[in-house]
Order: sequence, then C-alpha cells, then structure tokens
Amino acid sequence: MDINVSTFKPLVKPVIISFLSDLGPSVLNHLIEPENGALNLEKLRDELNRYMSERMLEVTPQMIQDIMYTVVLQYLGWLIVWGCVFGGIMGAICQAIGLTPSYENWA
Repeated sequence: MDINVSTFKPLVKPVIISFLSDLGPSVLNHLIEPENGALNLEKLRDELNRYMSERMLEVTPQMIQDIMYTVVLQYLGWLIVWGCVFGGIMGAICQAIGLTPSYENWA
C-alpha cells in the first residue's frame, strides 16, 4: 500500500505555483545581496515566514477537512480491513497453539 504521488499532485501543484509566483520576484529583488550576489538566508527565512503566515490566513477549516478527507479516507479504509484480517489470523494462531489469556484472576 504505497502512497501514490498522483494523488497528491493535484492538491500540491496549485500551492507550489502560487508560492513560486509570489516569492519569485521577492527573491530576485530583496534576498540576493548586490555586493556579492549571494542569497541572504536570514532574509529568505523571514520572507518564508511572512509568506506562510499570509497563506495560513487564507486556509479555512473546511479546506483542511476536504484535503484530509480526500487523502486519508482512501488509506484509512484499507488500514481497517488489513488490521481486521491480521488480527483475526493472529487470534486464530494463538487459539490453535493454546495461547489464550487467562481471565480467572481478573474477577
């Protein structure tokens, strides 16, 4: 049960495109130091924090719920099915070899 990249692509692609279109001009104009052409990492970190704070204000609880529903529901169903199958197999094996719990001391 591998995670399929094609499941995440439609969800992540718009965010990445928006991120790059918003951050691209800022990187060129503000984050590269003119004297040596190097990228100022502290300015980059501040810019990323500012951008992520703005984006978090745009995300609604309903959007998060929809994303979680579409991504997790598919795998959660299979987790329940396989958990029941393996639990049943382990229970049958334990019953067959006589490894059953003793509840007489619990009363």
